[in-house]
Amino acid sequence: MTRVPDVSVVRRAVAELPLDADAAFDAIYPDWVRVASPRWWTPVRVARRAVDLLTRECPDGRYLDVGSGVGKFCFVGALASRAHFTGFECDARLHEVAVATSHMLGIGAGCALSHRDALEIDWVPFDGVYLFNPFDPPWAPGAVHRGRAAAVRATLARLRTLRRGARVVSYNGFGAAPPEGFVATARLQLHGAALEVWRSTGRIEGRGLTSRGRTSADR
Repeated sequence: MTRVPDVSVVRRAVAELPLDADAAFDAIYPDWVRVASPRWWTPVRVARRAVDLLTRECPDGRYLDVGSGVGKFCFVGALASRAHFTGFECDARLHEVAVATSHMLGIGAGCALSHRDALEIDWVPFDGVYLFNPFDPPWAPGAVHRGRAAAVRATLARLRTLRRGARVVSYNGFGAAPPEGFVATARLQLHGAALEVWRSTGRIEGRGLTSRGRTSADR
């Protein structure tokens, strides 16, 4: 007999953050996803805090999840805020699960999911970025063809294109320190890992360049 997930339980887990929030949320996923969830996807409580930090200054903004996996962070964001979350995932199997789950939850306009490499798209339109385990999918080792070191370098290059005031939230790091032109604004310990927030100053020190390539004298 096919198990029918209780969508209302998932929505309550995001809204009320009970102690068993992750067990309640993950019940909507297939068994193999639930088993992997504690290691590979953001806990609901952490995701809620990350969403609050990302959207604090731009509650109706657009936010990017790099390596969105089965969509858990994007779904929490869409359910807990007015913002729009876009998730990019290279692994076809994870993307298919995310799309199916989005339909089950009735996420609607608050979330978009794409089977593409986030490092090959333009990040300029986004008001913020979320990073957690973006380069190491456990079921497709090496799926990021450029390799981890190259992916980190590409991420830093994309982050430098973000507008002044854009925020980046990283959970458990992503392989590098904040790039030039960013300042750290918060660091919290949640579920045994660091949740860090950086803000773009719109300026690359020493060259006077804004994130859109203008000199400070042009502003």
